Formats: sequence, structure tokens, C-alpha cells
Amino acid sequence: MRMFFKMLRRLFQRFEGADAQNPSDGQIGVIRYLPKGSEIRGNVIGNTGDCWESAKNRSLNPIFSFLRRHFRCLMALFGKKFPFSNPLRIAMVLGTFCLTVNLHADALSEARQLAQIGNGYFGEKKFDLAVESYQKALALVKSPQLYHNLGQTYANLSKPGHALACFLKAETLKPRWALNKKALTELFEEYPGLSKPPFPLYYTAFRVLSKCTWCWSCAAFFWIFVGFALYHCVVKKSKVLLTFAVMCCGCFVVTLALIFLNKPYENLCLLPEKTVGHYAPGDNSPMRYDWAAGTCCKIRSEAADFYFVSTLNQEDGWVKKDALIPLN
Repeated sequence: MRMFFKMLRRLFQRFEGADAQNPSDGQIGVIRYLPKGSEIRGNVIGNTGDCWESAKNRSLNPIFSFLRRHFRCLMALFGKKFPFSNPLRIAMVLGTFCLTVNLHADALSEARQLAQIGNGYFGEKKFDLAVESYQKALALVKSPQLYHNLGQTYANLSKPGHALACFLKAETLKPRWALNKKALTELFEEYPGLSKPPFPLYYTAFRVLSKCTWCWSCAAFFWIFVGFALYHCVVKKSKVLLTFAVMCCGCFVVTLALIFLNKPYENLCLLPEKTVGHYAPGDNSPMRYDWAAGTCCKIRSEAADFYFVSTLNQEDGWVKKDALIPLN
């Protein structure tokens, strides 16, 4: 039965492209660690800590992505055109739900095994093999701990741009994680030439609380405002209730504005290496800008193998597609 579930999960992954091969970064002769205690903690994946619980809640598993994209097909089970009776439709929906839960549990178990293998390779200083194991685990589960471990591995491979991308992804999933913030600080100290993203002031709110928390807070302020307003208008008029309603309305407007202002920064990409921005999409085009490693940018358009991007400093140009790492 377990083999049957594995085969089904791999079939779903084939639709999602999650089982694509992750190429290794090659052998690196020089072994170097980040200073000040930024080592990989052993046996962190699979423990009942906050990082793994966050991974469960924030999983971008390809199975769920596939089912979400085919939600209309599942809803058709309740349509008039579906040639089965209502009890059979309900049974099929429940069966699909149980199958998805089982497949997700199997994906979590395999991700734990791959993460432990990556931790073993890191302890043996086989960083290229550790990168491959962590990437395979991330194809199953998006975990802040996995991104942090992968960033530390890239730092030991002298790839600060790739490490920065991984640390920023971990920060998006778990903004208040002190260990990850310390690793980011040490990375910028060790590589002064690494570009530090010039995020706006309001973006710091999303480095304290995640976007999911802000969305839930916005919804809570809205419904509390509606409740106070209805109670004031229908049941009993009270200045205290009206004051609370106005305060909740103001908090709702502020959180909604923050979410919309942060929208352009959700699809940022990062240049892990020193990259040249061209005037036109071609290698023979003259250079327009010379961007340092770690530069964050937004994709505006594409042509063939090139993206037209603009940085947070309002500089734009054409770069190759394989020179970008998405941060979402």
C-alpha cells in the first residue's frame, strides 16, 4: 500500500515538475565555515520544533498545488452533469481527501529522510551532495529550516549570493527567527561587497510578522469592526462601542494598505552573482549596468532567454533567465 501511495505522489509530482533533477554545484576544494556559531544544528529536521510545525502549516506540496488547480474538477462531483448519485459523490470526495492526507504525510516523511541525509553530508563536509539533498527535500516541503541549512551550505561553498537567497526565503516563512537573522548579519559582515536589499521602511513590518499573519489580522479587524458597528446601530447605541468600531476600522485600513504596498515585493528575484544588465536582449548588446551579487529586482517582461528587470534602485536592463533566483 505504501508503494502505491508513493507511485501516486510521484505521478502528481510529474504534473507539477517537482521531481525535476536538481543539478549539483560541483566540487569545491576550499572548505570554509561562517564565523560566530552559524553551524548546521544536527537532527533539526523532524523534531517537534517551531520550524517543522511552520513547515507543515506553510507547505507548498505539489500534491496540494495540483488539487488546488483542479478544484473545479472536484466541485464537479456535486454538479448536475456528474452521472453518479449524491452519496457516491460524497464518498468520492472523502476518499480523495483521505488519499491527499496520506500522500502529504508520505511526502513529509521522505523530506525528513532527505534532510537528515543532507545534514550527514554537511557534517562530512560534502557540501555539493548536501545541496542536492536539501533541494530534493525542498521540492517536497517548503521549510524555513531547510532553506536555512541550504543557505549555510552555500556559504561554505563560497556562494554568498545563493546563501542570501536561501536566508531571505527562510525569513519570509519565519520572520522572527533569531538564528536566521544572525546568519544574515554575519553573511553581510563577511562579504562587504554583497548587495544589501534596500527595502522600504514599511517592509520591516513583514520581517516581524509573516504575510499570512497580516492577512488574518486584517480579516479579524474587519469583522470586529462590523460586529461593533452592527451592535451600535441595531441593539444599543453606545459611544464606547462606536469608538472601538472606529479604532478597528482604522486598524483594518492600515493593515490592508500594508498588504497592498507589500504586493510588489512578493515576486522579487535575486541576482546571486555579479551580473551585467544589457540595453537589449542579447549577449552582444552593450552593457547598461553592472550589478553586484545579491541585487534584488522585479521582472517586467521577457524575450527569448532574457528577462527585462528593474532593481529596487530604479535601474533596469536585460539579464539572462538563468541568472535569477526567485524569492517567492
